[in-house]
Amino acid sequence: MWAGVGRVVLCGLWFLVVGASFLAMDLYM
Repeated sequence: MWAGVGRVVLCGLWFLVVGASFLAMDLYM
């Protein structure tokens, strides 16, 4: 159970980082 929770948290953090980097590139360009 905890392995699934950790995977969901990691996926959420990765998605957040990728979304923030794309947004930053959009704002800087």
